[in-house]
Amino acid sequence: MKNYILAIAVLLSGMATSCNKDAEGAVYAESEMAFSFVNSKQVMETGTENTGMVKVPVYRSSRNGEAKVQVVLDEKAVAENVLKLQTPEVTFKDGEPAAYVELNFSLANRSEKKKYVAVLTFKEGTHLSPSAKASTEITIQQK
Repeated sequence: MKNYILAIAVLLSGMATSCNKDAEGAVYAESEMAFSFVNSKQVMETGTENTGMVKVPVYRSSRNGEAKVQVVLDEKAVAENVLKLQTPEVTFKDGEPAAYVELNFSLANRSEKKKYVAVLTFKEGTHLSPSAKASTEITIQQK
């Protein structure tokens, strides 16, 4: 009986000393805020209720404090003169996990049957979350 108790005690002491409490994977300092788009592609339908604007969600890694991130609209979309980036700098309020990029679209320059594609990208140098979508392709079409 003493042998079993001694064996169990040795096993338990070995398990207690071998527990590795280090985190696996990427470790970030608290000061590093990471950002991501939800999907690599999004389709949005517009109608009269959109009033010339669509919103694209952006997520961040922490809800603590305020944060800002800059996004860029691709040159092709800018050249078409249908879509315009209303909010090149997205602001997160304290406690918010998500904020929105706002894209304006000009009804005067828009064909009813055409689909407009734009690519939004985070400004170069933005710290991205490990599984982040660094850009998102937005397809805007009329309902």
